[in-house]
Amino acid sequence: MKEVKVWFAVGWAALLLSSMISMMAVFMGSGSGDLHGLLVFQLLMVPVTVIAIVFYTVQARAHAAGGSGLALLWAHIPGIMLFAVASAMSMTLIAELSFILISMLTEQPRSWLEHVPSATAAFSSLALAAAYGNLQLTPQPR
Repeated sequence: MKEVKVWFAVGWAALLLSSMISMMAVFMGSGSGDLHGLLVFQLLMVPVTVIAIVFYTVQARAHAAGGSGLALLWAHIPGIMLFAVASAMSMTLIAELSFILISMLTEQPRSWLEHVPSATAAFSSLALAAAYGNLQLTPQPR
C-alpha cells in the first residue's frame, strides 16, 4: 500500500511540474490551441486533487484519535516541502497577475483555459504536501 501512496505523491509532483511548464508556455504566447489537450487534462485534474486533499485530511483525522487531521498533517510536513508549496503558490499569484496585466494592456479577451495551469499548480502542490504528510503517518515495516 505504501508503494501506491508513493506513486500518487510522484503523480502530484509530475502534475505540478506540467502545470508550471504550461503556465510558462501560455505566458510566452503559445496559443490555447497548441496546449488545448494538456489544459483540458489539467482542468479535469483539479477536482481530483481536491478530492485527494480531502482524502488525505480524513485519513490523518483517523490517525489523530479525535484531534485535527490538518494539524497532524502539518506536523508531519517538513519545512522544505512547505517552501515548495509556498513557491508554487507565489508562481500561481504571479501568473494570475501577469494574465490580468496582459489582458488590460492588449485589450483582447484571453481564453479562460489559460487560467487552468495556475489553479492546477496551486491544488497539486497542496496535494503533494498532503501526500507527503500522509506517507509519514503510514506505519513503517519492522
